[in-house]
Amino acid sequence: MPNLSASDKLLRYRRGDAPLPSHNRLWPLYGAGFDRLGRRGRPVEGSVPHCDPDELLLRHDASGLCFSDFRVIRAGQEHPRVYRDMEADPVVLGHEVCMTVVGVGEHLCNGYKVEDRFIVQPGIYLEGVGFAYGYEIQGGLSQYSVIDRRVLHGDHGNCLVPIQPGAGYAEAALTESWVCVNAAHHLKYRTSLKRGGTAWIVASPKGPGDRPYTQSAGFDEASHPRALLLTNVPNGFAAWLERRAAVSLPWRQRE
Repeated sequence: MPNLSASDKLLRYRRGDAPLPSHNRLWPLYGAGFDRLGRRGRPVEGSVPHCDPDELLLRHDASGLCFSDFRVIRAGQEHPRVYRDMEADPVVLGHEVCMTVVGVGEHLCNGYKVEDRFIVQPGIYLEGVGFAYGYEIQGGLSQYSVIDRRVLHGDHGNCLVPIQPGAGYAEAALTESWVCVNAAHHLKYRTSLKRGGTAWIVASPKGPGDRPYTQSAGFDEASHPRALLLTNVPNGFAAWLERRAAVSLPWRQRE
């Protein structure tokens, strides 16, 4: 094979049609702590997975490291989204990931082709069960992974999101984190009680000091809850809240 220039190598890599390597390299997490990431501080090598007729073989091109990844590394088996024995079945992290299709199952040839590029919506559910990418499904800290019906036909549809052909690998992988930053600047916080919702009033056991408890807004037509829950609320304030509600609520819980 003739020597390829750097641009030719990049073009061939982008096409995704080069022969697959003999080994797949990944960073499994076997428990809590960075010393449990990989084996003796190095990635683990295994065979490149094979995709079945209804599956895709993906190459992970770039993966960001989210703060939630570090939480899994810190907590290990105690993390609330880890449901298995990590020593026997380790977690492969990485949900901020850019990927390229390098293998297409025969039943998917009409919808996908080698060279297609995607990012993934990591919150994946199938029949009400969560299969988060980088938690239950092998994530971006691996070279190759198989995408199955959980991703392609989940409860909320297809979780693969196409990206522009010219988008950089790192640029695409960081889409989720940039979306989070953007959303944080556009959050609209509700400043009144939710109409038709449940209002839960929790008072401090130490009380308000010299000032009486009050509720400055709510219980009007625009923000009238369906139910009122009171915890540690003094009797006087509880009576004031009920008068403020002005109508009979379907039910009320006192603690």
